[in-house]
Amino acid sequence: MLAAIRMTCSLLKLRIGVAIAASALAGMAAAKGPAISVAQASALALAVLGASGAAGAFNHYYERDLDREMRRTRSRPFASGAFQPSLWWPISFLALLVASLALAAAANGLVASLLVFLGSFLWRRLHGVAQAPKCLEHRDRGLGRKLRRARGGGGG
Repeated sequence: MLAAIRMTCSLLKLRIGVAIAASALAGMAAAKGPAISVAQASALALAVLGASGAAGAFNHYYERDLDREMRRTRSRPFASGAFQPSLWWPISFLALLVASLALAAAANGLVASLLVFLGSFLWRRLHGVAQAPKCLEHRDRGLGRKLRRARGGGGG
């Protein structure tokens, strides 16, 4: 049971999600205008956490092949083989995102929902997919050094 909880926390990147949700709460506290209720703030924090988790989980799924190549990420659930790829995974991540957006809209309006979506989408786009070519380039340079060493040519 503890292993399943750890895998879920890893898959949803909950440590990052909690930090992002706390940042959203801090932003709400610092914002000018009428105060929102505790229920609205809680709902928005939960929506941000859910959307962040959906983006993080999709990142694990999308980059599983690359994650197998990197020491830091090879123990992630998809990279390690603990979770097998299936169409149901991205559908479930999308369902989590849609539920999070619906919660944000219901509690705080469409603008809040749009901002939650943009945060999730942009984080995924800028952090995940945009970083993959850099990681591949770094990996390929590392493989080149290993090949040179294996051939006796050094490799710095």
